[in-house]
Amino acid sequence: MSRAALAELARRKGLERLIRSEMFDRQLAVLDDKSQFRAGHPGRRSGKSETIPRDCAIEAIKAGP
Repeated sequence: MSRAALAELARRKGLERLIRSEMFDRQLAVLDDKSQFRAGHPGRRSGKSETIPRDCAIEAIKAGP
């Protein structure tokens, strides 16, 4: 693997770590669930508006270009 590819992987891992560090335990539990489909019934102030975009960003980081 080239040096540039390794640097890109490290940068992505750093971004994922940064995003995850701003999430609380229940958000991370949903994010780490390996089920094909995930559903939640969150109440008020559960972080819905923050969790979904962060989850999408992490999945995009993992998928790559």
